[in-house]
Amino acid sequence: MKRTNWIHGALAALLISASPMSAMAAATVVITSPRMAHEETVIALYTDLAAQGYEYIKVGRSLLGRAVIDAYNGVEKREIVMNTATSEILRDLRNAYEGYPEAMENSAREATEDAAATARHAVDHVIEHVGSGVSFGFGE
Repeated sequence: MKRTNWIHGALAALLISASPMSAMAAATVVITSPRMAHEETVIALYTDLAAQGYEYIKVGRSLLGRAVIDAYNGVEKREIVMNTATSEILRDLRNAYEGYPEAMENSAREATEDAAATARHAVDHVIEHVGSGVSFGFGE
């Protein structure tokens, strides 16, 4: 169960970072916590941030289970902490931040590589447990 949640989170990060949706077209969203990938309130929040012009958005989870969202737009960094159970914004800090974090350059590539490795591992796991008589077609 935990493994499938992790796989879903990794695939969500891949799909979101490559998504051509109009509001998200210019934003790179990196989700470091698979649980946050399924939270509707978190999805609505980072979609709104992307629509506001934030180009790099990182979604994570605190030790207390709260969503931690860092958003960058080239001139400021915005850190939002939200209780996902109640949708309450616990903190919303804006600080001057010129440029973008170094991670922005590699995040989309890393998310793609991680999701591909996870998918390969999942397919290998299925083949190992089901047998080699299983075939997978990927658009062929």
